[in-house]
Amino acid sequence: MSRPPRPIRHTRSNMHLTPLLFVLSVLSVLASTQAKVLPPSYEDVDALLVGSAEDIQRGFDILKDLERNCPGPLPLELKWRLAFAHCQLAEVRGDQGRDNDREALARIALKYGEDALKEDENDPDVAVWYAASLGLVGEYSSVKERIRGGFIFKENIDRAVQQRPRDPFLHYLLGRWQFGTSQLSWFERKAAAALFAAPPQGDLDQALDEFTAAHREKPDWRANLLFLAKVFIEKGDYATAIRHLDRAAELPVITAEDGRVSNEIDNLQYKYSGYR
Repeated sequence: MSRPPRPIRHTRSNMHLTPLLFVLSVLSVLASTQAKVLPPSYEDVDALLVGSAEDIQRGFDILKDLERNCPGPLPLELKWRLAFAHCQLAEVRGDQGRDNDREALARIALKYGEDALKEDENDPDVAVWYAASLGLVGEYSSVKERIRGGFIFKENIDRAVQQRPRDPFLHYLLGRWQFGTSQLSWFERKAAAALFAAPPQGDLDQALDEFTAAHREKPDWRANLLFLAKVFIEKGDYATAIRHLDRAAELPVITAEDGRVSNEIDNLQYKYSGYR
């Protein structure tokens, strides 16, 4: 699952923070001859966690240092960020072909998310990163657990979007849920019907609504453009799909997520190039 956009507070305008700017933001020289190193703010770390693979690792390391040096119980702001950081680093490890590490990090993320949820289930950031970690762990779980997790995922994202109705990341996650459940296999649908009175029902039109809402708030988002295209492909509107793919391909690859979706964008662009 990968967050993109301002997944959490205060970060989206800083997504392209360079290492130099990061250093400048966390160092301060006193008027005296002795320099003092100030700790990075949460906002600085948030910006790193939606950056390149190297930025994500740096943000992860900072949060782990904060955790090790925390004198008492972890504050809620740190708990959900640790879930966030483990989710982001899990995706980086997946990109590197280290799937065992990806699973291990996803499970650790879920533990932090569960701990944060126990403290405050109404905090939208807690809801988002608990749900995101649950979605990652679901990829390594049984069909029953994956479907059960899907219900919980949507419940948490629905709660978060009520508080942040214009957050593109939340609409993107809801779109992913609608799209994913609309693509369940026959076996998964039968299993869901046998296990649950009301199995999850994804809908392509609802997925389109959510991805469109995300697009209104953040039009130049490669991952969201990809999923807009995938919805139109499923609906048979290949001309609209290729327009979204072409736009996605024009955008620079800056973040780890941008790189993650590049191959699929290129492959679909080639496959549907005749519909321009």
